[in-house]
Amino acid sequence: MHSVNAIDYLLKPISIKRLKSAIDKLSNDSDPGQSTLVKLNYDDRLMVMHRNIVNFIKINSISAICASREYSNIRTVDGKEYLTSNNISQWENRLPDQYFCRIHRSTIINFDYIVKISHNISGTGEVELKGSLQLYNISRIYFKKIRQRYSL
Repeated sequence: MHSVNAIDYLLKPISIKRLKSAIDKLSNDSDPGQSTLVKLNYDDRLMVMHRNIVNFIKINSISAICASREYSNIRTVDGKEYLTSNNISQWENRLPDQYFCRIHRSTIINFDYIVKISHNISGTGEVELKGSLQLYNISRIYFKKIRQRYSL
């Protein structure tokens, strides 16, 4: 069985005692003012609605997440896209840091799918990802952060 990052679950028929227990667990698991969303693991799955169909996407199949106004597009290595209501900052806080990195104010990429990075003289760059024809821009600030994090 794969994790979907659930705090608890209920089975039918639902008893009042079991419902109260689940609500208590949710209430005790989060600090006031904090989101109940937990950090995702690389082998977790996300449940995403797409055209009235529920899809389970493996975190490790996500190649990039791009901001789209107040929404974001999840792009998978097999070329599929899913629109979600999470913004890019929410994704940055939830995704595992050892695999995902923000490269622009509107883009997060998965390092496992980098084909190549081109560096420009201006300090910016472009990333080519496996399974994507699109090149992703790296801003100067994020290029410096990536260099600090991954250079020898």
